[in-house]
Amino acid sequence: MRDRFSEAISTRGIATHLGISPRRLQVAFENARNVTPLNALLSVRLEIARERLANAGDDETVTDIAMECGFSNPSRFARAFSAAYGELPSQRLRRRI
Repeated sequence: MRDRFSEAISTRGIATHLGISPRRLQVAFENARNVTPLNALLSVRLEIARERLANAGDDETVTDIAMECGFSNPSRFARAFSAAYGELPSQRLRRRI
C-alpha cells in the first residue's frame, strides 16, 4: 500500500493481486490489524500527506498534496486529516515555516 498509495486502489483489486477473495482479505486485515484494508490505506495516505505538508515547498498547496496522495476530494481529505491529527491540513502547511 505504501508503494502504490496514490493509485486508485480497491479491496477487490488488492485481493485479485494477491489471488484471494475480497472477503478473505478483509477478514485477514481485521484479524491482523483490527482495520479494514481501505481504512489501512487511508491511514497510509494521511501519514504521507502529513509528511508532505510538513515539508512542502512554497508553491505547493493543500489541494496539490491531497491529490498526489490519492485523495480526489479536498473536502474529504480535510475532514479525514482533521479527524486523524486534530488540525486542518492548511494549519499543518502553515506551521512548516
